[in-house]
Amino acid sequence: SVDQMAEYLTKPDRFLGVHFFSPVHKMPLVEVIPSKHTSDVVIADVCKMIIKNKKFPIIVKNCPGFLINRILLPYVNEAIHLMMQGFKVDDIDRVATKFGMPIGPLALADEVGLDIGFNVLSILIKGYGPRFSMPSQFSQAVQDEQLLGKKSGKGFYDYSKATPTVNYDLYKKNSIVMKYRISKQDEIEIIDRLILIMVNEASRCIEESVVQSPEKLDLAMIMGTGFPPFRGGLLKFADDRGP
Repeated sequence: SVDQMAEYLTKPDRFLGVHFFSPVHKMPLVEVIPSKHTSDVVIADVCKMIIKNKKFPIIVKNCPGFLINRILLPYVNEAIHLMMQGFKVDDIDRVATKFGMPIGPLALADEVGLDIGFNVLSILIKGYGPRFSMPSQFSQAVQDEQLLGKKSGKGFYDYSKATPTVNYDLYKKNSIVMKYRISKQDEIEIIDRLILIMVNEASRCIEESVVQSPEKLDLAMIMGTGFPPFRGGLLKFADDRGP
């Protein structure tokens, strides 16, 4: 907690959090997280520094996951639930990229590292409760077999050859009946579950004033996660979709 760290400083008014996004050379967003002590002058100076470095600052409230990770992790977690229900890893990722996401949720998890994803999810579970829980069966499999993603050579995909392939062992070892063919209705279910769970969390963030406006949240999602700009942002998509 940024507030907690600030308590130990002699000048807590000069302390805040600055959170970049991966890959840093591509993602323009930087979250600025003031503590309850941070002075407005320091916030303004840090925002100027970020702009000078050709990045885009957004001020967010100090809370578990801040803004982007709090919204994005349910997307990845829901993809794991879909996989555990038999949907193929590459089908889930294909449907997400067809919607306009720059990378599928399971390929993203492999890139970042499953151990890092687990750590962030555990912080979110402590902060917000069981809606962030991962399937326990999968969690155990990852820990037992050291499936860390790309850096260990295996995660949702197998990276032992030049072209990554689906790690079918995940299905065998968890006794999952895999759906080799999916229907149009299956595709609709996949994208609804991936995107609407983010809409739910984004709505909570607006309600809790984690960010100043829906427009700023949408801009942050585009610049921090690559959410498809042609959809106008996550909450604009929700408005267009309707109740």
